[in-house]
Amino acid sequence: MTWGAAAALAAAGLVQAASRPPLSEPARPRPRIVSLNVAGIPVVHPRLSARLRAIGEELKAGGYDVAALQEVWRSADARRLGDAAGLPYRARPPQARPFGDGLLLLSRFPILESRELRFSSRSDRWRLLDGELFAHKGAQLARIAAPGGPWDVYNAHLVADYAAYGNPETRLSQARELAEWIWRHSPGRPVILAGDLNMTRGDPAYRLLAGLLRLQDACDAAGRDACAGSRGERRIDFILLPAGSARPLEAGVAFSGVLEEDGRSYRLSDHLGIAVRLGVAPAPLSGAELAR
Repeated sequence: MTWGAAAALAAAGLVQAASRPPLSEPARPRPRIVSLNVAGIPVVHPRLSARLRAIGEELKAGGYDVAALQEVWRSADARRLGDAAGLPYRARPPQARPFGDGLLLLSRFPILESRELRFSSRSDRWRLLDGELFAHKGAQLARIAAPGGPWDVYNAHLVADYAAYGNPETRLSQARELAEWIWRHSPGRPVILAGDLNMTRGDPAYRLLAGLLRLQDACDAAGRDACAGSRGERRIDFILLPAGSARPLEAGVAFSGVLEEDGRSYRLSDHLGIAVRLGVAPAPLSGAELAR
């Protein structure tokens, strides 16, 4: 075929011009979400300033798009972590107590609105070092302008058990209150629930929360051993997605390194973080048990 004939056929649409590259779809964003209790009680937790600096550096190096953090008690620490992470949008509930509720949500995407919940049920045992004296446990909602449409991201911290006593009844009550609050604000919306839930998957409070909202553990969805390094069956930190969500592209532990200072080693936190990469938006929240 001569060049003239080829040009004529191309003009007629019968052959594809060799110089025309095939059309390609733009790459879809694959957001990374992380949850971490930073163990940020001043004085009580050792090497706080150095650990926060290291956590901020790892937040940036990890390329996270959304970070749900707990126990960030001071406003200065919240600003410091956000600046270090390079995440420009932040949600932090108003601080009624000296150290607030410790919740901080950082996002690469704009935060359209935010809300907060302070649990009406709380431990009645006041002890200096159990954390309940410093804060009123609760949750926050940040509606973020994620690629493809808004997501509702929840960051929660429920009451813990302590060496001398447990708080199973209080935690069960908080789990129900949290489920009802999430359903009230996010029915039919893509939802992520992250945080230090202070419960294992076998805890009645976990079964209640996951059952009422039809949530699944992102680590389980990614693969049985995806987060095996985070206490195995004793894991109390979670990222939960609505049932029916696509399998995460990645899931695993984060912030497992140590800080070397003055000849000693310190964990970055007394918790390990949970990190998830999503390929598509979470499924809409169904919460059938609460819709009845």
